[in-house]
Amino acid sequence: SFQLKFERVLCVSQAIKNTLAREADIPPENMSVVYNGVETDLFVPPPEQPDGLKTLNQLSLLYAGSLNTHKGVHTAIEAMALLSKQSKAEDISLTIVGSGHPDYEARLKALVHENNLEKAVHFPGRVPREDMPALLQKFDVLVFPSIWEEPLARMTQEAMAAGMAVISTLTGGTGELVIEGETGLTFDPEDATVLAQRIDQLKNDPSLYKKLVKNGREKVLQQFDIRRMIDEIEMHLSDTIEKAPAQKILIP
Repeated sequence: SFQLKFERVLCVSQAIKNTLAREADIPPENMSVVYNGVETDLFVPPPEQPDGLKTLNQLSLLYAGSLNTHKGVHTAIEAMALLSKQSKAEDISLTIVGSGHPDYEARLKALVHENNLEKAVHFPGRVPREDMPALLQKFDVLVFPSIWEEPLARMTQEAMAAGMAVISTLTGGTGELVIEGETGLTFDPEDATVLAQRIDQLKNDPSLYKKLVKNGREKVLQQFDIRRMIDEIEMHLSDTIEKAPAQKILIP
């Protein structure tokens, strides 16, 4: 069986640990959670972090990731459409970075066209991995509308480290990082109405925005720093080696 092949299983989130205990029948005592780490010296707020939004009176939203149905990017565009119909989108922009399934990308762009959002929603395509730290510094809010059970979304970690506020669904392990009203704002998958409300809320509440940015960065520094991850992995390796039975070496 699966559990007999390994002395210890390291999981990237409590959500993954729960899933393995339930579906793979691995004893909880054989598993430990070690969160993926972020290079917090690389993903940092802008050198001159403004006291509030990065562009005066303009809320800049970012989605960065694969463009596939399970990522729920259509929900972000639908939220922008709702804000536009309510005349609340004049000072809000959404940039969608990434690539994915051609049919889904076409669906997203058609949704933008149908709602006359060409001036507000932009598709710059893929951005090289090495350019991500600088990219994140340019935006105010990460919108993370994922539908599927994310093990632990690295993008939310990096955005928080880079001084962005996060509005996210809580699928999978995301809820271990994004805490409603403390380190981010939340909404249910494919609920464009609540997402639109959350965006409008951040736009009109500077003190909340500053709180989420501050708390988000601190959360990552405390629990999701890459040095902490390395230390914990080394600890588990040492512990496993110490407890392993001595192997007999046969000399012919």
